[in-house]
Amino acid sequence: MAPPVSIDAPYNFVPLADWVHCPDWADRVSHDLPFADGVSGHLDLKITTHTPLLVGGVQQKATAEAPGEVRPFRMPDGRYAIPGTSLKGMIRAVVEIATFSRMSMVDERRLGVRDLTAAARPFYGNYMTSTVGDKTYKAKAKAGWLTFDTNKKTWLIQPCHFSRVEQSDLDKFSGNHWFHASKNERKTAQQKYDAWNRDLNITFDAGPEEPHRHTPGQLVYSKAKNLGQGSSTGTLVFTGQPSPKKHMEFIFYGANGLPIEVPEKVFRGFLDIHDAKTEHSEHTAWDDWRGKDRLPVFYLEEPGHKGTVASLGLAMMYKLAYKNSLHDAINNSCQKHLDDSLSDMATLIFGRVGDASEQCLKGRVTFHHAVADGDPCEQAQPVTILNGPKPTYYPNYIKQPDAKDGKLSDLGHYSTLMDDNCKLRGWKRYPVRPLAQMGVQSLTPEQAQNTAVQIKLHTLPEGTAFSTRISFHNLKPEELGAICWALTWAGEEQLRHSLGMGKPFGFGQINISIDSETSIFLANNPSGSDSQPSWEGCMQAFVSYMEKSAKKAQKSWKSSSEIISLLGMADPDKNPIQGSLHYMRLSTEKDNQFKDAKIARLVLSEYAKGRHPDLGKNGSKKSGSDSASEWPNVEIKLNPGNGELSASHKERTATLRNPEAQKLRDDLPEEIKQRLKNKKSLKNCKIRVEQIGNAWKLAAILAVGETPIAT
Repeated sequence: MAPPVSIDAPYNFVPLADWVHCPDWADRVSHDLPFADGVSGHLDLKITTHTPLLVGGVQQKATAEAPGEVRPFRMPDGRYAIPGTSLKGMIRAVVEIATFSRMSMVDERRLGVRDLTAAARPFYGNYMTSTVGDKTYKAKAKAGWLTFDTNKKTWLIQPCHFSRVEQSDLDKFSGNHWFHASKNERKTAQQKYDAWNRDLNITFDAGPEEPHRHTPGQLVYSKAKNLGQGSSTGTLVFTGQPSPKKHMEFIFYGANGLPIEVPEKVFRGFLDIHDAKTEHSEHTAWDDWRGKDRLPVFYLEEPGHKGTVASLGLAMMYKLAYKNSLHDAINNSCQKHLDDSLSDMATLIFGRVGDASEQCLKGRVTFHHAVADGDPCEQAQPVTILNGPKPTYYPNYIKQPDAKDGKLSDLGHYSTLMDDNCKLRGWKRYPVRPLAQMGVQSLTPEQAQNTAVQIKLHTLPEGTAFSTRISFHNLKPEELGAICWALTWAGEEQLRHSLGMGKPFGFGQINISIDSETSIFLANNPSGSDSQPSWEGCMQAFVSYMEKSAKKAQKSWKSSSEIISLLGMADPDKNPIQGSLHYMRLSTEKDNQFKDAKIARLVLSEYAKGRHPDLGKNGSKKSGSDSASEWPNVEIKLNPGNGELSASHKERTATLRNPEAQKLRDDLPEEIKQRLKNKKSLKNCKIRVEQIGNAWKLAAILAVGETPIAT
């Protein structure tokens, strides 16, 4: 497969601002004391869907026999509806960005990294291993038993020695050949312990620390031999099976010094990675050991400080806790983002919950349920999977100063949470797209075999209309204007919101209009104004206010990258220079697009700067550009693993995924279909392609050699 040229992702980020705006009326917000220029009333709204919509109601979990299912939310009387809380969350997210409010609702977490690619060598490989010769490496991690000292109320590590042991030797010793039979299964450590089903204590001889040949070169370690007959006694320690290539386990034995206390901050970093269900629905390895008397761990010492624990994990090349937390990265953009003493405009409008009563603030807007007009019919979408967020994927989630046009510079390095000046990319958003680019992502062969991860989404069709109301009390005109700006995207009718489940597939694209005739605006002081308040007037007051506020801070508002990105991701006609709006694949070690992107030193392009050079200001193709829709004399390749078709032309690669790839192959003449199946390629082809972002889609095969085709 050709190396990737851009990162595919159904999301992007509005940059996190380096300033926070707090209105000067914050200390006067009240439900009881009206503003002199305040407004109360309600907005009547009409919501229209442009793509299928699913705001989840009844959910059925997936099992080993059947995929899960999610159906739309219904009122008690059976009518379809959008909960008011869903609408409130969607609009608040827009208001937070548009008003340069604080990024305050982010949990404090310390993520971890385990990355063996060359790009990660500076911040992972060099931490975990040392080079002791030409292509010869030695792990820095030490072994020990983790215990809790009930008297000192602290965690201790009793250092010990360790040797590595071949799985094939364990098979011979046990006589069950379990490791050999399960090579292709990614067994967890607990599954290995359960399968061993015998005493973990074992006699053996520990070999000397010497080089042993492995795929990356030579690794230095002690190797166990003479199992069941040696002069030393140790305890078998199993770790997970990340790939079939892994062929060794561990034996811990003896004592290697006095117990070492684990600093609270270090142990907290360990728990942040292993105790919280952050990236996987299954329980973690820490859960298997919770409550046990002792836990086998590997740890690193602080450089130059023998007998101090810098980090620890559950494997020799363990997931390393990042130096900086998510809050550290937010603070690097602007410390005001996490200053709870500040009240930004979003907080003043929507309220907040605090630990103490004086920290709480009641919101002054109420979102009612949006009820569907008529009785729309549910549509069952093809079975798919819903990927969870991967905040550890630093090419996307961390700001990359050394990147340009979606790639690191020649001498640049990836920025990660290991760097003191690291920054989060910003507010995560799902760009809207045309209806033709909407649809669930097809399953990989591995996913198709596992119904436990599959989901079937039942959506309401595009064109479904909803009616609802927002009630507001004692809002400043600028505050009401912020809500109206967010609801209507500043009156730009072509812009859309994303709502509900399936946003990564293009579902839930809606627009909202305000009914001026039935909406009510009541001025707190009617005699103080010559004109009746209106939502259009309030929205203009908000725009003027934000422009003035930004100017005072020596910033811009409407022309800022934050506002440009926010509006750009709401425009289905924009064509940003990022990859296709779908998730990259991670099905096998040989089909890992996340890894391939890092090897190619790619980053997710910024949306505000992401206009393809062949596109005009409105996103349309320039005349005379090199964005031709037909590519001649190309070779079409078939990936036998996932059925994907691809073709390259002038350093560009067009791809087509299943089920569309399967349909295109089925439409080929029988002789050409068999040639593609047998040879896995078709040469001298003419194809038609479509550009989606910075990626290319193989749309049709026009000819194979001299044979015209119509697919």
